[in-house]
Amino acid sequence: MSVLKYYNTNTSTWDPASLGNQGATGATGPSGATGATGSNGTTGATGPAGATGASAGTVTAVASGTLGNGATVILNSDGTVSVPAITANTASSSLGSGSASNTTVTNLGANNCAVSASYDASRNTVVVYWLATSTNYLTAASGLVSGTGITFGTPFVVQSSNCSQYTNFQWVSTYVENISQHIITFYYSDTQTYVVAVSATGTSISSGVSATPIFSGEAYIYSVNLYYDSSIQKVIAVGYSVNASQIISCVLTFTTSTVTVGATTYAFSASQAYPIGLTKHTTNNKYVIVTGDASNYPTSCVGTLSGTSITWASPNTILASSATSYKYGMAVAYSPTDGKLVACFTTAASGYVQGAVGTLSGTSISWGTAADFAAPANRSSSIQGFQGYYYDATGKIVFNISAYSVVITSISGSTFTSSSYYPTSATFNTAAAIGSVYLSNFYTILQIGQVSSYAAYAGYIQYVTTLSSSNFLGFSSAAYTNGQTATINVVSGTNNSQSSLTPGLKYYVGPSGTLSSSVTSQPYAGLALTSTNILVKG
Repeated sequence: MSVLKYYNTNTSTWDPASLGNQGATGATGPSGATGATGSNGTTGATGPAGATGASAGTVTAVASGTLGNGATVILNSDGTVSVPAITANTASSSLGSGSASNTTVTNLGANNCAVSASYDASRNTVVVYWLATSTNYLTAASGLVSGTGITFGTPFVVQSSNCSQYTNFQWVSTYVENISQHIITFYYSDTQTYVVAVSATGTSISSGVSATPIFSGEAYIYSVNLYYDSSIQKVIAVGYSVNASQIISCVLTFTTSTVTVGATTYAFSASQAYPIGLTKHTTNNKYVIVTGDASNYPTSCVGTLSGTSITWASPNTILASSATSYKYGMAVAYSPTDGKLVACFTTAASGYVQGAVGTLSGTSISWGTAADFAAPANRSSSIQGFQGYYYDATGKIVFNISAYSVVITSISGSTFTSSSYYPTSATFNTAAAIGSVYLSNFYTILQIGQVSSYAAYAGYIQYVTTLSSSNFLGFSSAAYTNGQTATINVVSGTNNSQSSLTPGLKYYVGPSGTLSSSVTSQPYAGLALTSTNILVKG
């Protein structure tokens, strides 16, 4: 049996103890600590994503045809979307109602009078100029252009002194946007060449910048041509100096009441006063003239502007064959679509109107082989009044050749194809030069000429576009093919696939869908935020 002992702290020994009664049971000890929490169960699978909401300023529609990234888009009647399309009406009748004799400006008298015109797109106003038979006064009339015709006002005497003109050469005029005036040059009896301006709105016309001599230091200047360069707000003037036997130029800077004439500069020698074609190679920022040289060969020359003076490079022969006659026209136009120049002229070799494609490199132009324009325009018996245009409605070059028109339908390398039209039944007096002007708001080149003793007009090379102010929708947000569902940036949305915009300017849609900040009569496209970003209809 066990013996209960206790530890004696006095003796440091275990001593036997008397066994007493058993004590009460001790109190229950405290509960143990709570165990660790168990791990969570596995998370359930993620549910399907919700449908993506439409972005602000966009709609979706099925593409009808190909849509380029950033392309202008119209809404079709069947609910599809497409880019604007243009159809040609290249043999239209007179722009006004009735025959040419019913759409006259005024009786000019039977003096084989050449006629010229200029157009103000912001006011839809065209000004026509001629020389009054009985007085030799330079006279003009202002016309309001509408979709059905032109209404002309009372003839206005621009210069009430004895002016002169040479019936073999057309009058040349242009509209100067920065002063809102129309200018024209004329040859005065004191042997000087002058420039004068008028202001015109609708059928009303009044005096502008007064007559001022140009081509300082030279006299007897024939075959003057003008080019208004809106990028620098200056006018380039060229002509043939009889005294110097040179092609010459000067730069004109206008205010609303004055014109400053830059120094006369010289391009190359010429033997007689051939008409001079003048244009600008806008891609390379060079000016180009085409006329006859000292050998009577069709020749080009490239000019570079510095301040208010032009320096001309060495000329380039287009065709080593004499031009038919100084009476007949020469012209040149530039196509930024193709990056090429096209010149037109007549030659003794064929007797026909021919063209050639030019490629500019530096200050020199290499010309392809000259070829006849399409009949019937190349076989006109009297082919005066050549003028060339870049027709932005279709991206083509168009030449006015007497009573005909020629469209350069394609350019490939140094060759071209063309088609020609006789657009009106009116019989123009081809003993006088026939002028033309491009009515950009109506996609129409207006023919100005003399019928009997009247100045008549006939519109032609008209184009009809599917674009309208009611169906312009916006811009394609990406590239789409036919039948794909396309997202279109619409009103209050932005599109960042544009190019060469000027921030802060409002842009409008042209007939083929191109944007312009100047043709304000077209459907409003939007406000440029950056060079590539436009706020649609903002």
